[in-house]
Amino acid sequence: MTTYRLLLFVAPDCVPCDALVTQVLSRIERVAGVDLFLSGIASDDDAAVRAWAADRGIRPEWVSAQRVTLNHDRGTLERVAPLETSLPVLLLRRGNQITPITRADL
Repeated sequence: MTTYRLLLFVAPDCVPCDALVTQVLSRIERVAGVDLFLSGIASDDDAAVRAWAADRGIRPEWVSAQRVTLNHDRGTLERVAPLETSLPVLLLRRGNQITPITRADL
């Protein structure tokens, strides 16, 4: 297993986002973890985030083991990749270095 994590920025009801979530999760064993950031859900609505995750097959054991983290975006995308304006966005984090990657890089 590698030591890098994938950062994936998505929105609910986004078909391309769902496709990329599926692709990323199919490779969960190849990365140290996946940090999912959701836009378009109220920042105090954790139940909606959990429901979104359950609908996409994100296993509770992945979350409890922090293989997958579920996060409200809260401006994170703008801070780490200000030029990215269209979801989904996939980034690779190695230590403090964050770089964009494509589906083909998975």
